Parts: sequence; C-alpha cells; structure tokens
Amino acid sequence: REELVAFSQELTRNLAELIEKPEQWIGIDVQTDQVLTFAGDATTPCAFCQVTSIGNIDLEHNTKISAHLAAALEAAFGVPPTRYYCAFDDYERQNMGWNAHTFANLPAKKE
Repeated sequence: REELVAFSQELTRNLAELIEKPEQWIGIDVQTDQVLTFAGDATTPCAFCQVTSIGNIDLEHNTKISAHLAAALEAAFGVPPTRYYCAFDDYERQNMGWNAHTFANLPAKKE
C-alpha cells in the first residue's frame, strides 16, 4: 500500500506539471487487483489509463503524458510500453462537476 501511495503522489506531481494544472485538480486512481487482458494475454502486466481534463488535452500534452506514463508504469508495475492504452478526454467546463456545481457555474470566490 505504501508503494501505491508513493506512486500516486509522485504521479500527481508529475501530471500536474505535464498538463499544466495545479495539483489540487489532479486525481489518481490506481487499481492493482484487477484481471486485465491485453491482446488476449491476461498473464503479462498491462494497464489502461484515462486522463481527463478541462483543456490541455492536445497532441503536445498527450505525447508528453503518454511517454511519462509508459516509463512510470514500467518502473512501478513492470508494464511494458507496448501493453498499455491511455485515453485522453477533454471535457467542457459544463460537463465536469465539483463542489455541488459544474466548473462552468462555480460561485465567485469571496475576498
């Protein structure tokens, strides 16, 4: 468990930098107790990743994130770069909720 926490914290810092967002908006979900099949093989390590953001989902950012994830997954879990997929989703502000609102209608900060 400690290794997963350390992995998640480091990945949070790295993704925040790569996607150019504050760490407060980065969420990481690592599930290691799943049975995953990749190319018909359920015995070799593999991974499925999803990066969701409001903005900064484009070729430049996605390429950097994909390269970082490949290295991180291989180092932490032995997942070869050829055995993971990463889906990138660029959500509009009205399609992402937080704090009982969407990002399109968050109340103004009080001074």
